[in-house]
Amino acid sequence: MAAGVVTGGTLAVGGIGGATHRYGVQVDNVWELQVVTGEGKLETCSKIQNRDLFEAVLAGLGQCGIIVQATIKLIVADTKARVYLLFYNDLATLTRDQRLLINDERLKRFNYVEGQVVPNGNGGWRYMLEVASFYSSTTPNDNIMLAGLNYIRGTEQIEDKSYFDFLNRLADTVAFLKSIGVWSYPHPWLNLFVPGSAVESFVGKVVSTLTLANTGQGPILLYPVNTNRFGLPLFRVPTEEIVFLFAILRTAAPPEDAVVTRMLSDNRRLFEQNRDLGGYRYPVDAIPFSQKDWQQHFRPVWGKLVSAKRRYDPNNVLTPGQGIF
Repeated sequence: MAAGVVTGGTLAVGGIGGATHRYGVQVDNVWELQVVTGEGKLETCSKIQNRDLFEAVLAGLGQCGIIVQATIKLIVADTKARVYLLFYNDLATLTRDQRLLINDERLKRFNYVEGQVVPNGNGGWRYMLEVASFYSSTTPNDNIMLAGLNYIRGTEQIEDKSYFDFLNRLADTVAFLKSIGVWSYPHPWLNLFVPGSAVESFVGKVVSTLTLANTGQGPILLYPVNTNRFGLPLFRVPTEEIVFLFAILRTAAPPEDAVVTRMLSDNRRLFEQNRDLGGYRYPVDAIPFSQKDWQQHFRPVWGKLVSAKRRYDPNNVLTPGQGIF
């Protein structure tokens, strides 16, 4: 199935989530686009028509065109979701279980696989695996679903929700944050793709010094994806089979310039450490970046992006604020 929808924001960066281990990122599921170029022309593009524009727009950060319509792959949705929250004290045990699940595609245990770093109630941190199995009639068997996983027994939380309520589960949190005025605070997020070979050492070191003040109570995500699901050249990830999204979704609280500056500086420091390990940023974040940084980010496809920019936006009308060109 396919549908025409306007989803240009996530398509301009990639679009990652809990189902990425199975289907790739959102840009990997696009059949066709309608795009307004920097010269004001409405163009249709796909893998077989204007492919250079198609590949320059998807995960292209809005540099070569404004997406006004997308035809994307759809699947039939189930009606219910069984959601499991499983807790760990040890990072290596969490990542081992996460790797197991995303590689277990023969059984296809979970439709959704993510994870978080969460407060342990004693001023430190523990780890949470969040997984979900979608169904319409037969309820998933917990013994089968949880077989071989090494979470802390007795801490698991299992809940059945409607499929819509699962997808819309953050609505109450958003409403609460708006009601207390925090939603409008600055959010200097950090989003990194960490090589799977370095995730335990890198994330473990970061978490060992992290405090709630560093995050402003914002969530911390950590979950793996298979890079063999990715097919678009401008979506940049480490050159390993499995990489991890590590995201500190900071809130600047209080919303003062000094707090924002400190968080931005910390983001840059962690970006550089991850870059030196072969990692990348997922550019929906707040990291001070130069043109040289962008060239490094897009290497070895930088020349391809430059050619597309010259062809479709020669006057640099689109998204100049990022400083890419």
